[in-house]
Amino acid sequence: MLTKREEDILKVIIGEYISTAAPVGSETIARKYPLDISPATIRNEMAHLKGEGYIIQPYHSAGRIPSEKGYRHYVETLMENVELSESEQCLIRHQFYQVASELEQWLGLAATILSHLVHNIAIVTWPRATKPRLKHFELVSLREFHALLVLILEEARLRQQVIILDKAMSQEELSAVAMRLSTAFFGLTTFQIRDTILDLSPGEEQVVAALVRMMEAEEERECEEPYVSGLH
Repeated sequence: MLTKREEDILKVIIGEYISTAAPVGSETIARKYPLDISPATIRNEMAHLKGEGYIIQPYHSAGRIPSEKGYRHYVETLMENVELSESEQCLIRHQFYQVASELEQWLGLAATILSHLVHNIAIVTWPRATKPRLKHFELVSLREFHALLVLILEEARLRQQVIILDKAMSQEELSAVAMRLSTAFFGLTTFQIRDTILDLSPGEEQVVAALVRMMEAEEERECEEPYVSGLH
């Protein structure tokens, strides 16, 4: 738990580093910011912040820069909330209303709008869990022995794959299988799905095997390229 004075110093370090991209020393803080404490006291407080992992020293005799922990504390606790104007809110709502509902388009637009509002680079990444969890899946009949498996994961990802069945199944049968298995596997990881014991028909076993392969591939998939806007 940081004291008020430590939080004030951390806030100054982060603000100064964002502005200058240079390590921040105690003399700079004492000279530029009216904290009413001596450089020696600032150094002591910075030593504690460093010990707690909120700031780091990039090399000997340098000033300090924020760590990931320091940035996170700043965003979650110290950063002032700024309300967007009514006109900005209307503009954003209008822009999102214009695009289709695909998540890819929303992420790209979010990066564009954010970079415009902050007059800086904006980077938006996909939501990603450590282990993908199943939210829902559907089976769509394509032709006699072929079905499209549409998989939706909890982290807002959609994957699809054609599977070849050993036995022809009608759309009604496929929908019943998808409903039963989606309910049984809701919120489960790949490992948990493999560990779940169900009395399965041969067709259901094929569907589960395909489902597990898709989720295993998702676990091995490297992070997709982020959406970047504002960088020239």
